[in-house]
Order: sequence, then structure tokens, then C-alpha cells
Amino acid sequence: MERWFFLMIPYKVILSILSILLVILVLELGGNAFWVGLVGTFSTLGTMLGSLYFGKKAFQTFFKFKFFFYTFLGFTIFLFLLYLVKNLILTLLLTFLIWFIQSSFFFGAYALISEKKYKAKETMGKLEKIGGFAWVGGIFVGFCLSSFFTLQTILFTLFLISLISFLLLPFFLSERIIDEITKEFLKEIGILEEFLTKFKIFLRIPHLHTLISHPYNFKFVEIVSSKHLKFHFGFFLVFIAIGLVFSQYVNFMKTSGLNTNLIFLITLISSILSAIFYEIAAHSKNEYDTFRKNLLLRTFIFLLLSLCAFNIIPLVPTLITFEIMIGITWAYLYINSYYLILKLAKHEIGFKSFFENLGYILGSFLSGIIVLNFGFHFNFLTASILIFLTFIYFSLLKYRSKLHVEKV
Repeated sequence: MERWFFLMIPYKVILSILSILLVILVLELGGNAFWVGLVGTFSTLGTMLGSLYFGKKAFQTFFKFKFFFYTFLGFTIFLFLLYLVKNLILTLLLTFLIWFIQSSFFFGAYALISEKKYKAKETMGKLEKIGGFAWVGGIFVGFCLSSFFTLQTILFTLFLISLISFLLLPFFLSERIIDEITKEFLKEIGILEEFLTKFKIFLRIPHLHTLISHPYNFKFVEIVSSKHLKFHFGFFLVFIAIGLVFSQYVNFMKTSGLNTNLIFLITLISSILSAIFYEIAAHSKNEYDTFRKNLLLRTFIFLLLSLCAFNIIPLVPTLITFEIMIGITWAYLYINSYYLILKLAKHEIGFKSFFENLGYILGSFLSGIIVLNFGFHFNFLTASILIFLTFIYFSLLKYRSKLHVEKV
């Protein structure tokens, strides 16, 4: 196991705590369900644009370690600014920037995994196992910190974790790699400005195009064929349902009377189970059928949460059951969906994330409107119906015969 794998630990710890903390922060700043939905929208918009940019660039770039440098430098700057601001709009802007730059780490890691010296599926399982347990550690740290300290103190702690991780990069990589990264960074220091001014998407049927840099000049290239577009659209539908549920999940627990440290404690359940099942999922057979079966399971899980919001079944036992099932199904959905894309066309992995993030953005935005007008129960019920329809959609797709190809 290479040393850079362990950079996944501070990366996941920071993101796991932020995933809960940002919603609570927005609520404490005076935001309602609509603002909570915007947290999901802005974070996923950042991930989506980051996926389009870093998803292509990471696989085209020979020197892939530099993306770890970008991530922790960005975390350090944006978390310090988040600690300072006391404004809802600026909080949303920094949320966007943090989730934009975190994509750099993700695609840098997956680009390295895709190289021939790694066995892709097994390496994905090992890396995500480390990340899964780091996420568990992050949730546990969040639980401990929230029991004794204010949100601002927790934010400052995250800034320190990021700063220390950034300073320790020479240990995780090497002095030679750090020297190369520094040279690359000085060359590319103006690339974000160019990206923001020139970035746009061009859509033409039957092929989808996107704007990328190679190496620093932007041009249109075809990245998704029409036959794969149906597959990506399925991921889009899945993540609308996921966005409907999870953008309001912490808000639902908070509104139901649970305090912050209890929320961290409950979410710890799914994190532990995901961490355990990542490597198990990496050894699953018939990835496409496994993926579909876990979609069907999520139909019943979301329905269970809807019944809880209707006050038909008790809160805490339902949340515990929900967390157990969510943790297990997420590991299988995550590993198998990404492995399927690596089988079909690994250069489209960034676009898979684009469609997922687009779905989550739409789901998050709609969730705020639905909760404000119809309540949590209708929001979760809508997600349950949608993910069941998505299960039917994937069942109808004639992809199974095309997915049994040689392992990556």
C-alpha cells in the first residue's frame, strides 16, 4: 500500500465533519429548509464543475500527484475564510469553493488507480476502505467536538487539520514530487481565472461535448457517446432522489429535536458500515445486477423515512435502521457504479460525476421547496417513488450483455 493512500484520512475527516456542520451552521445563521437545500445545491455544483474540470485533466496529466497539493492548499484557505464569515451568502460561496477543490483529490487518486500497475477494482476497494474508516473517524471527532465546543471552534479545528496535512505533504509524497508540484503550480497559477472565464458546455445530439484544457488552451472534444448517455441519465435520476433525501436529512433530525452531537452519533452508524462494506463490495460479482438490487433496497429505505416523518413509526429506531441500510447499500452502489464506468469508458468517469452532481443539485433545490410547502414526509416519499422508477429504468436498459468485459 503506497503512502499517498493515507492522504485519504485528513481529506475524508474534513469532508465528513463539513457534511453535517454546514447544514447546522446555516440553520444557526438563520436559514430555513430552502437555505439548507441551497447548501446541497452549492456543494454539489462545486463538485460538478470540479468533476468536469479535474475529471478530464487528471487523466490527461502525466504528473497526477499535484492534485493532492491543490486540494489541501484550497482546504486551508477556504476553511480559514469559513471560520471568519458570519453571512449566509458568503457561507454558500465558500461551500461551493471547498467542494470544487475537493474534486481535485478524488480524480487525482482515481487517475493514479487507473494506471496499469494497479488492479483497479481491488485498489478502489482498499482506498475507499481507508476513506470509509477516515469518514467514520471524522464523524466521531465531530461528535466529540460538538459535545464540548462551539461550531466556530470546530471550524477552526478543521482549518488546523488541513494546514497540518498540507505541511506534511512531503512526508506522504517525496521531496522530488513536492519540487515538481511547486513548479507545476507556479506554471498554472492563472489557470482558474482562465477556466472561469472560458468554461461553458456545448450540447449537440447525438453526441455530448464539453470544454476542456489541453494543456492550457480550451477546445471542444467529444467525451460521451449517445449509447452511454442513457447510462449517465440513469445516474442523474438516482442522484435526484439522493439529493431530495440527504440535503434535508440533518435538517429533519434537527427539527425532530435531536441535538448536534446526537446527530453526529447517529450518522456514525452508516459511516462505519460503509467503511466495512467497501472492500466486500469490491469483490462482488455481476456488478450491474448488484447495483440494481441496491437501488431497490433504497426504495424501501426512503419509504421507511417517509413513514417516520408521517409519525407512523418511532423516530430513533427508524433512524438507526435507516443508517444501517444506507451504510451497506452505499458501499455497493458506489463501488459497482464506478467500476462499471471504468469498464465501459474510463475517460467518462468525470462525466458520470457531472450527471450525478447535476441530479443532486436538482434534488437539493427541489427538497427545500417541497419541505417548505408539503413537509418532510412528502419529500422522502417522492424520493422513494423516484428511485423505484430508476430501478425499473436500469432494468429496462439493455446493458447487461455489454458490461461483462475484461477486468480493468
